[in-house]
Amino acid sequence: MGAGVGFEGAADVTATKFNFDAIESCRTAMNGQAGQFGGLSDGFQAGGSTSADVFGKLDASAGIAGAVDGLNGTVHGELNAAEELLRKVERALDSIETNIHQTEEANAKGLTPA
Repeated sequence: MGAGVGFEGAADVTATKFNFDAIESCRTAMNGQAGQFGGLSDGFQAGGSTSADVFGKLDASAGIAGAVDGLNGTVHGELNAAEELLRKVERALDSIETNIHQTEEANAKGLTPA
Protein backbone atom coordinates (compact mmCIF):
# COMPACT_ATOMS: atom_id res chain seq x y z
CA MET A 1 0.00 0.00 0.00
CA GLY A 2 1.10 3.60 -0.54
CA ALA A 3 2.54 5.82 2.13
CA GLY A 4 -0.08 6.99 4.58
CA VAL A 5 -2.68 4.48 3.37
CA GLY A 6 -1.78 1.13 4.91
CA PHE A 7 -1.18 0.10 8.49
CA GLU A 8 1.08 -2.85 7.77
CA GLY A 9 4.12 -1.11 9.19
CA ALA A 10 5.13 2.14 10.79
CA ALA A 11 6.90 3.20 7.60
CA ASP A 12 3.56 3.21 5.78
CA VAL A 13 1.97 5.79 8.08
CA THR A 14 2.86 9.39 7.37
CA ALA A 15 2.78 11.90 10.17
CA THR A 16 2.62 15.65 10.11
CA LYS A 17 5.48 17.11 12.05
CA PHE A 18 5.13 20.38 13.90
CA ASN A 19 7.99 22.41 15.22
CA PHE A 20 6.68 23.04 18.72
CA ASP A 21 9.84 24.90 19.67
CA ALA A 22 9.18 27.42 16.88
CA ILE A 23 5.54 27.87 17.92
CA GLU A 24 6.58 28.32 21.55
CA SER A 25 9.32 30.77 20.55
CA CYS A 26 6.83 32.87 18.59
CA ARG A 27 4.33 32.74 21.45
CA THR A 28 6.95 33.86 23.94
CA ALA A 29 8.13 36.64 21.64
CA MET A 30 4.56 37.93 21.23
CA ASN A 31 4.10 37.97 24.99
CA GLY A 32 7.37 39.86 25.51
CA GLN A 33 6.62 42.39 22.79
CA ALA A 34 3.11 42.94 24.15
CA GLY A 35 4.57 43.79 27.54
CA GLN A 36 6.95 46.29 25.97
CA PHE A 37 4.12 48.06 24.14
CA GLY A 38 2.11 48.11 27.36
CA GLY A 39 5.06 49.61 29.21
CA LEU A 40 5.49 52.30 26.59
CA SER A 41 1.78 53.05 26.71
CA ASP A 42 2.01 53.75 30.43
CA GLY A 43 4.27 56.72 29.64
CA PHE A 44 1.56 58.39 27.56
CA GLN A 45 -1.47 59.34 29.58
CA ALA A 46 -4.82 59.63 27.85
CA GLY A 47 -6.74 62.75 28.79
CA GLY A 48 -3.63 64.49 30.05
CA SER A 49 -3.63 67.96 31.45
CA THR A 50 -0.64 69.72 29.94
CA SER A 51 -0.48 73.22 31.28
CA ALA A 52 -0.36 76.02 28.73
CA ASP A 53 2.15 77.70 31.03
CA VAL A 54 4.91 75.30 29.95
CA PHE A 55 4.87 77.04 26.55
CA GLY A 56 5.33 80.48 28.00
CA LYS A 57 3.22 83.48 27.11
CA LEU A 58 2.58 82.51 23.51
CA ASP A 59 -0.87 83.26 22.18
CA ALA A 60 -1.11 79.66 21.00
CA SER A 61 0.03 78.10 24.31
CA ALA A 62 -3.39 76.66 25.12
CA GLY A 63 -3.72 75.25 21.59
CA ILE A 64 -0.27 73.67 21.76
CA ALA A 65 -1.04 72.18 25.18
CA GLY A 66 -4.29 70.75 23.83
CA ALA A 67 -2.46 69.29 20.83
CA VAL A 68 0.13 67.68 23.12
CA ASP A 69 -2.68 66.16 25.20
CA GLY A 70 -4.34 64.90 22.02
CA LEU A 71 -1.08 63.37 20.82
CA ASN A 72 -0.52 61.70 24.20
CA GLY A 73 -4.02 60.24 24.12
CA THR A 74 -3.61 58.97 20.57
CA VAL A 75 -0.22 57.38 21.24
CA HIS A 76 -1.56 55.84 24.46
CA GLY A 77 -4.50 54.32 22.57
CA GLU A 78 -2.38 53.01 19.69
CA LEU A 79 0.17 51.41 22.00
CA ASN A 80 -2.62 49.78 24.01
CA ALA A 81 -4.14 48.47 20.78
CA ALA A 82 -0.76 47.03 19.72
CA GLU A 83 -0.37 45.36 23.11
CA GLU A 84 -3.84 43.80 22.89
CA LEU A 85 -3.26 42.59 19.33
CA LEU A 86 0.02 40.92 20.30
CA ARG A 87 -1.66 39.30 23.31
CA LYS A 88 -4.36 37.92 20.97
CA VAL A 89 -1.65 36.46 18.72
CA GLU A 90 0.02 34.91 21.77
CA ARG A 91 -3.27 33.35 22.90
CA ALA A 92 -3.97 32.05 19.39
CA LEU A 93 -0.54 30.40 19.18
CA ASP A 94 -1.07 28.86 22.61
CA SER A 95 -4.45 27.53 21.48
CA ILE A 96 -2.95 26.06 18.30
CA GLU A 97 -0.21 24.34 20.28
CA THR A 98 -2.70 22.95 22.80
CA ASN A 99 -5.05 21.69 20.09
CA ILE A 100 -2.23 19.97 18.22
CA HIS A 101 -1.05 18.23 21.40
CA GLN A 102 -4.59 17.10 22.23
CA THR A 103 -5.18 15.84 18.69
CA GLU A 104 -1.90 13.93 18.68
CA GLU A 105 -2.73 12.35 22.05
CA ALA A 106 -6.19 11.34 20.84
CA ASN A 107 -4.74 9.91 17.63
CA ALA A 108 -2.10 7.96 19.56
CA LYS A 109 -4.79 6.47 21.82
CA GLY A 110 -6.77 5.51 18.73
CA LEU A 111 -3.79 3.58 17.34
CA THR A 112 -3.01 1.80 20.62
CA PRO A 113 -4.45 -1.73 20.79
CA ALA A 114 -7.04 -2.23 23.49
